[in-house]
Amino acid sequence: MADFIIARIGDRFPTLTMSMIGYIVSIPVFCDSGFIILNSLKESLAKSCIPPQLR
Repeated sequence: MADFIIARIGDRFPTLTMSMIGYIVSIPVFCDSGFIILNSLKESLAKSCIPPQLR
C-alpha cells in the first residue's frame, strides 16, 4: 500500500505521503473504537427514551 501511494505521489512530498497512509490505516482502527463507544451510548439513550407507559 505504501509503495502504491509513493509511486503515485512521488518522494517529493513525504509529509503528504505519510499523512495519506496514516489516514487509510486509521480508518479500521477508529471504526472499531467508534462502534464500541457509540454502541454503549445507544444503549443508554434507548433506556432513557423509553415511553412512561412501557417502563
